Amino acid sequence: MKRNNTEKLKKTHLYPVIIVLIVVMFVVAAAVSLIASAIGYNMTKGKLNQGYKLAHGCYKQIKETSSNDWSEAERIFHSYEKSVPDVTGVTIFRDGVVLYSIGEKVADEKTSILEYINGMEDFEGSKYEDNCEVYLATTEDSFFQKFAKGKIGYIIKTSIEAIDSTSELFDESMGETIFEQNCYFEFQNDDGTVTAITTNIYITMQDVFLVFMVCIGIILICFIYLLFVVFMIVRFFRNQRKLFKLYYADKETGGKNWYYFLERAAKRMKKYRKKSVNAAIIHIRMEKYRSYCSCYGEAAGSKLLSDFYEVLQKNVAKKEVFARHEMCDFGLLLCYDSEEQLVERVGQIIKELENMRPKIKLYFKVGINRLDKEVMDPSEAYNRATIARRNIEDVHNESVKFFTQAMKDDLLWERKVENEMERALHNHEYKVYLQPKYSVDKEKLAAAEALVRWVHPTEGLIAPYKFIPIFEKNGFITKLDDYMIGEVARLQSEWIAQGKKIVPISVNVSRAHFTQDNLAEHVCEIVDGYKVPHDAIELELTESAFFDDKKTLIDIVKKMKSYGFAVSMDDFGAGYSSLNSLKELPIDIVKLDAEFFRGNDEEGKGKVIVGEAIGLAKKLNMRIVAEGIETREQVDFLADNECDLIQGYYFAKPMPVDEFEVKMAEDGIA
Repeated sequence: MKRNNTEKLKKTHLYPVIIVLIVVMFVVAAAVSLIASAIGYNMTKGKLNQGYKLAHGCYKQIKETSSNDWSEAERIFHSYEKSVPDVTGVTIFRDGVVLYSIGEKVADEKTSILEYINGMEDFEGSKYEDNCEVYLATTEDSFFQKFAKGKIGYIIKTSIEAIDSTSELFDESMGETIFEQNCYFEFQNDDGTVTAITTNIYITMQDVFLVFMVCIGIILICFIYLLFVVFMIVRFFRNQRKLFKLYYADKETGGKNWYYFLERAAKRMKKYRKKSVNAAIIHIRMEKYRSYCSCYGEAAGSKLLSDFYEVLQKNVAKKEVFARHEMCDFGLLLCYDSEEQLVERVGQIIKELENMRPKIKLYFKVGINRLDKEVMDPSEAYNRATIARRNIEDVHNESVKFFTQAMKDDLLWERKVENEMERALHNHEYKVYLQPKYSVDKEKLAAAEALVRWVHPTEGLIAPYKFIPIFEKNGFITKLDDYMIGEVARLQSEWIAQGKKIVPISVNVSRAHFTQDNLAEHVCEIVDGYKVPHDAIELELTESAFFDDKKTLIDIVKKMKSYGFAVSMDDFGAGYSSLNSLKELPIDIVKLDAEFFRGNDEEGKGKVIVGEAIGLAKKLNMRIVAEGIETREQVDFLADNECDLIQGYYFAKPMPVDEFEVKMAEDGIA
């Protein structure tokens, strides 16, 4: 299963929240600042434009008067001041300087430029600024002839006064000035003279209040938006909690599930490695849980799981982790001081679990994987604990086992075999070895059994016990069966083409192959591809195949016999229903298990059994092959009991094909 990283999920819901809040705050601050500045700027600019228009209007009227009619100029100014309150002063330059402010003459018209400048410094405490360009000339009677250009002068005075909004005169206060700016608008005439009109720009409390109200409106809108965002965030967090609860919930126990275990265990394992804490992954399985559910019902099975969960919850510390994996399998991450203390603790947990149903015998097996400095994820560590549990043998009555280096080596070997088995098949690394079968009467080579050996390019010759069980477990054994049948058929086809005699060769057919209804036809197709007589191929099946699907097995054996193949039963006597299988299976040959001829037989019971088995097979018209024969005494005994063929180290070990051909030549078969 692909891992679902909930830590990443948590981060993904936290980062957007922080980003949204920062963005909202920034937007609100920026919006208020920009809009307030824009309104203030445009308001001031509007006032300045208004002042310029007023000054220009005053100037247009004044320039129509006679250059020496100062009384008319004053009248125009006063009338303009009454109609337009923003105009507070008129300054007219002529010959020297004549300065009017509020209609009063403050300097003589013959005042020099220097006196003018000094007069400006004295006027209302203002200060002459270098960036204010003053145009002066002494041309008579022509300074009002034509409007030339205008520009803003400099600020003379500013003032800000606080207004009490709770005052009864608040409405009146709205019209009071809180900011005043005196500006000079200078107009240059054609003759080089300059007419300067002074106007005051006022910003009242009402203007500021308007800006304030706009900003408050923006803030309210942003605040409402912020509330909406917060509401959505809160709702999101609630949904996330529900999602996490569902994501981590185990519907059977009502507690935490395996996803929770993997995530929390990974964090704990990392901390344990840093702090050198002894920890172990535990795999606890209740054996025959399916049987329990079949006997007492699914509801009772679910209740049992819930009770187990409660027991584990009481026995697991806060810094440890546990959860149900599947069925009645539980994974635990426990800390320990010593292995003895860990085994004792696990034993106590198992005892409590067994006592959950006092009237019912419950069986448990436990695999323990001690964590060391090796970095691995919880899944891999749990798998190792599972392997340790699988290595517990029922016959020894043990219930707890530790994962060992040998198990790890076996696991690595199994992975290596599985990684390379297809390549080996393609490269023909599986070689046919033949073990001769000798007739009892003449002691001549009469048949053979085909055995597989893996000749690995780096590992060398690999014995069958190191890879056949792996193939049987993963299902690759059926491909190997087909390969061996094909190799034997090819070999016999070559012998026939070379004019050599052939002997029957038996090939093992695994029990996994008997799940195929068309197995007989499938074998025919392989053998017929090499045009080999069917009676040259003997198909061996193990007695254990009889316990899988009896009817299907019998039907397949009958089909094989009908196609001309001889069928033998291997390892006869190794199972518990040998006689019954002899009665029902239409086989041709019985191979006595080698265990009959091993060990001490001081009382001669083994010989009695073998003798009776041979006699029984003869009565059933079956041939007998004794395998595992290693002594002359065994050969003589089998000869006395009329055994048909002998196979064992006494005559020959399994050998490569070229050595077998030499044996055939020695016995006059080639």
